[in-house]
Amino acid sequence: MDKIEQFQKDVDDLNKLLKGKKPFMFEAHNIHQKMVAICEAYYGYAPSTIMPPWAKEETAKQLWAEFGDVPIDEDDNTESEFKHFPAGTRKWDIWHWFEETYDVSIAEDLMKT
Repeated sequence: MDKIEQFQKDVDDLNKLLKGKKPFMFEAHNIHQKMVAICEAYYGYAPSTIMPPWAKEETAKQLWAEFGDVPIDEDDNTESEFKHFPAGTRKWDIWHWFEETYDVSIAEDLMKT
């Protein structure tokens, strides 16, 4: 079974879990975690379009912590790749991606101390 077939099987399995029922919060969290795991396996990160609103900020915070490990040069460019961004990407472009993709504010939501 190739990756595309496996991905479709995983998505079909999730759809079977959800069919005809509204999951309780703990079930929704487990289903969300499985969706994130599937997407991370195939894309390297989970697209925000599959996330319920309560999961977006949590996911953004996890990715932000990972981004904190990416070295930045004196010109504010990344020195290594980060998810789908190649090395040499301006850090500001990645910051804007966080804000647009996850509907968060870097200053207010991710840089809280």
